[in-house]
Amino acid sequence: DTVGTTEGEIARMLESIDTVAARVADQASFVEQSSAAVSEMAANIASVSRTAARADELSRKLREASEEG
Repeated sequence: DTVGTTEGEIARMLESIDTVAARVADQASFVEQSSAAVSEMAANIASVSRTAARADELSRKLREASEEG
């Protein structure tokens, strides 16, 4: 009957909506994890950059000291 068919179609649509909602939630979680990883990488790169700048400064000072004798 028409009411039964409609109820079945509505039930399938609700299941599809739930499935899509779950997939969207999964994707949001993956994006959050990726964002955290990118932020961590950026912090590590900044740290390496500071360390390299400090090493360059110390190297320059050592060279100047050795040139002075």
